[in-house]
Amino acid sequence: RWFSAVQGGFIIALIKIDNWEFPSINLPCIKIQIESKTLDVLHIPKGYVSCIQAIREDSKLLVMADYLLGEIKDDYRFNLDYFENKI
Repeated sequence: RWFSAVQGGFIIALIKIDNWEFPSINLPCIKIQIESKTLDVLHIPKGYVSCIQAIREDSKLLVMADYLLGEIKDDYRFNLDYFENKI
C-alpha cells in the first residue's frame, strides 16, 4: 500500500507482525509523519499493521494498493493497548 496526504498531515504508526494469530506484544513501533505540503508518499510493505492519525482536522489521505478491494484478506484489528510499544 501507498499513502499520501493530499491535504494536511498524518502520523502513521507501523508494526511488523511476527504471527497474525497471536502477535508478540513487544514488537517495535515505527512512527512516520507525512505532509501534503512536501508531497510525501509512504510505501508500506506486506506484513505490517498500521494506525493512522490525522494531525489537523481538515486532513485528507489518499490510499493506493496493488490489489482490488476484497481481493485479499487484510483486515486485522488489534486493540490500541495490545502492543507494549504503544501505537
